[in-house]
Order: sequence, then C-alpha cells, then structure tokens
Amino acid sequence: MQPSRETCEPTREAKLEVQFEKLQEYASHYDEIAADPARRQAVLNGIEHIGIGALERWKFQAKSMELLGDSLHGEFMDDHTVVAKVDEFRLRGQGGYGRLCPVCCGRAGGHAVSQDFSPERLKMERERANKRLKEYNKARSAAQVSMDDRVERMVGNIAAIPEEVDDGYERQNPIFDAVHDAAALANRLTPLAVIGEGRRQTKLRKKNLYEAVSKESPVKDIADAETRVIDRLDFAYNKADSILVDEQGIRFLKKRNTESAAEDEEK
Repeated sequence: MQPSRETCEPTREAKLEVQFEKLQEYASHYDEIAADPARRQAVLNGIEHIGIGALERWKFQAKSMELLGDSLHGEFMDDHTVVAKVDEFRLRGQGGYGRLCPVCCGRAGGHAVSQDFSPERLKMERERANKRLKEYNKARSAAQVSMDDRVERMVGNIAAIPEEVDDGYERQNPIFDAVHDAAALANRLTPLAVIGEGRRQTKLRKKNLYEAVSKESPVKDIADAETRVIDRLDFAYNKADSILVDEQGIRFLKKRNTESAAEDEEK
C-alpha cells in the first residue's frame, strides 16, 4: 500500500528542515571545520549528499505542479473539485516545502567549506539557480492558465436567498411584526432576488479564487535572494579591491573610476 500524499508531504518537508539546519550548523562551525582536513572533507561529502536530496525534492515539487496542471485538462469538473485544485495549487506554491527547496539547493553548494569562490564556480551556481526557477515557473504558469480557465467555467450558485437587510422597521406588536417579516421574506424570495443573489455569490467566489491563483509565489523571491548571495560572493572575492572595517562591520569596496560610481557591498 502506497503512502498518501498527505503523509508524504510533511515527511519531505521535515527532511528539508533537518537538512537546512545541518547546513546552518556547518556554517556556524566553519573555523573548526576548515582547520581539520579530514572533517572538512566529511562535511563536503555531507553537503553534496544534502544537495542531491534537496534537488530531488525540488524536481518533485516542479513535477507535482506540472501534474497538477495536467489534471485540470478534460471535460467537466464540478465546483467542489475546482476549489480543491485551487487550494492544492496555492499550498504547493506557498507552503514550507516550496520555500525550503530552493534554499537547500542553493546553500548546498558549500562555497564556504570548499573555499571555491572562483568566477566560474559562482557563474555555475547562478546558472543552476536560474534553471531551477525557470523550470518551476514554466510548470506553475501552465497550471495557472488552466486553473483560471476552470474557475471561469464554474457553475456557481444558480439561486440563493439574499441576507436579511435592516429596513429601519421598529418592532410594534406581534401582529404587525409578523406581517412585516412575511413581506420582507417574500421580497427576498422573488425569482429576481434569488437569481441575483446567486450570481452575486458566484461572482464573489470566482473573484476570491482568481486572487488565490494569481498570488505571487515566494519561490521567486527566494530564488532572487539566492542569486543576490551569489552576486555578493562574486563581488567580495572577485571584484572588490579593498576592505573597510568600521562600526558597520566589514565591507568590500571597489575604487571609483571616471566612468562609474563606487560599488559598495556589505558582507
């Protein structure tokens, strides 16, 4: 018997969290690791293992989004299923698993431990980050187009009873009150009223679903942050020509020239 997706997802996310914590531990003990060649090699092997595992899970994430898009094709799909698909789409893009995957993949390069900050290595890491983002965005965009089409084709509420509104009537006695309430209810139950309310609720429901589908995924922001880290490393180790130490910390600088302003990056 295969484990359900509901069981697998928390397990995958938990593994990613453990791996991310392990990478943070390596970074916090960098001096100790660098001083011991045997330990340094062991850590590099560990980072490589984490990188492979995280990349596998990233591929799973992108493939799952692609399969979700494929599942939206076909003929009829009832409203309940469409709403469930929207929820799945939103959770796949916004959930912790989607956030941690690119982080683990990016941090698994082992720049600090390997001490390889060459332009070639950093260019390769940047290309990898861009490739992962492009792969995910392609799957997500296709699913988003199909999801919008499914939302548009939802049947919605054909009829619904409008909510009671306050017409300013003040309670007087049981007889007059009963007559008023009966008249108010009759007005709410007219064909035009119930059809109009059904359309209004359907329009509002579709609007909320469109917004849920169109909401930006944090994956792009995290991928952009990863690229910025690579750019800072590239600047510090390959472009800066001086270091400034002051109350703001350690800053890597590149001297001004006649054609461009100084570049200033904080470590």
